[in-house]
Amino acid sequence: MEVIKMPIRIQSINNMNLFLLPNNIHPQAEHYNVFQADDGVILFIPVHDTEK
Repeated sequence: MEVIKMPIRIQSINNMNLFLLPNNIHPQAEHYNVFQADDGVILFIPVHDTEK
């Protein structure tokens, strides 16, 4: 597994915060659960069909 690390910026549009992914990151799921840790780390975990 290759780990890709690169800075991204948050864009605010219509009272929402958007993370724009670089073209070399290819999401493999349609839905994600999002978590934020106490230290500010944000995790996007894919939701599998059985979890919806």
